[in-house]
Amino acid sequence: MGCSGINVAINPTDNVFSDKTYFGYEDGNTDNIVEVRLTGVISDFINVSGYIETNEDQLLTIKSIGDKIENPEQDKTYKQIFANSWIYNTSSSI
Repeated sequence: MGCSGINVAINPTDNVFSDKTYFGYEDGNTDNIVEVRLTGVISDFINVSGYIETNEDQLLTIKSIGDKIENPEQDKTYKQIFANSWIYNTSSSI
């Protein structure tokens, strides 16, 4: 994949992440900044284009970051209770 500078083995259970943050704005509103940090949660990645290249100021789009789960005051489903708890505060698996 064109990586360089890696001089130690990376095991499947190692945490791999960038310390860079990327940002955008919710609904284009510059008062609502959204920051993300890419972490090592992707597995079984298949590169279908043959290359991956990004450039500064390049627009990236996200197909999905998961389900939006509401947190109502009452009559919560199991999924709402679980997803809005500290137990669920872990890295996602894709």
